[in-house]
Amino acid sequence: MNKIINNDFEYSLALEEIETLMDKDPEPESFEGKKLHWLSLLIKDYEKDLEINQLPDPIEAIKFRMEQEGLIQRDLVPYIGSRSKVSEVMARKRPLTLDMVRALSANLGIPAKVLVQESQSAIDDNNLDWEKFPAKEIIARKWLNEPIKYSQNKNGLIVNSFINQLQPVPKFSAFYRSNHNYRSGRTMDIYGLYLWNIRILLKAKEIKSTKEFKKDLLTTEVLRNLVKLSKYDDGPLRAFEYLLDYGIRVVVEPHLSRTYLDGAVILTDEKKPVIGLTIRYDRIDNFWFTLIHELAHIFLHSHQNIEIFYDDLDIIEDKNFLETEADEFAREILIPKEEWIKTLLVKVSSLWQQNYLLMN
Repeated sequence: MNKIINNDFEYSLALEEIETLMDKDPEPESFEGKKLHWLSLLIKDYEKDLEINQLPDPIEAIKFRMEQEGLIQRDLVPYIGSRSKVSEVMARKRPLTLDMVRALSANLGIPAKVLVQESQSAIDDNNLDWEKFPAKEIIARKWLNEPIKYSQNKNGLIVNSFINQLQPVPKFSAFYRSNHNYRSGRTMDIYGLYLWNIRILLKAKEIKSTKEFKKDLLTTEVLRNLVKLSKYDDGPLRAFEYLLDYGIRVVVEPHLSRTYLDGAVILTDEKKPVIGLTIRYDRIDNFWFTLIHELAHIFLHSHQNIEIFYDDLDIIEDKNFLETEADEFAREILIPKEEWIKTLLVKVSSLWQQNYLLMN
């Protein structure tokens, strides 16, 4: 690896190397300990540069400020003009005008340089910036049926060859006009997300099953029986097979650069929900919580007209009600509250007995 991280691909390699080193928990003064420290500094420098050069999407910035201030869409009428205009702007069907930008910036404190950007949904499929797609990662991960050697001037060819493997090909612009739910503290790269979604759907299509998902069959008892599989060494594989009997396909694919994902649920086909897991952290507890969290979205939210849930579970406290609800549901499925209380009572009783013996 170069002494300086120059691009997203090198950044993703550095992150993978750091995760490997952290699992080994090396001594600080050892060779691997110093390497871990060195890579951490390089990554921090690169991420600082990203923060400077990458601004959040304007609609996501407005949504974030609304959550912070406890606002609803009706509260935006004085700045945007009417309820219908607010709805169209928030649905990415109407661009922000200069007057809207000035009003939102002055009253909600959102920097004008964020608001004047082109919204994600304004991207035209006929005029895509092909250089923004992480084509080098497609090559590195061998996602193509027929290999193509990477070069900068083949970026569009590589991306098209990959996405055309999924038929019908989901339009990029339509894909991001859909109702999506993001749990992330950082702006996710929509080009990388799009390719990752296609990869997940391609792998899901390879899973042979005639089962269709029926929401009324997915009960809390079914999910608690699923968790019991965690006692086995091959518990994750058993879990995938178990869920397939209920029409739920689970696919594992590491996240792409600047997507910061632990998992996602794709609900574009209500009869065939797909869960994508990145195994970003190679820990069994992280695997089970992420899986149950995504299942919570299917159990609780599959009727709410949200097509995709993206989850970065590094965000511990999330003001999004849907994410908080999914977190609480997952905790209850994994370890019921009554079990926590029993454990607490045992600890209290043990401490009381120890103190009693010491006093007597």
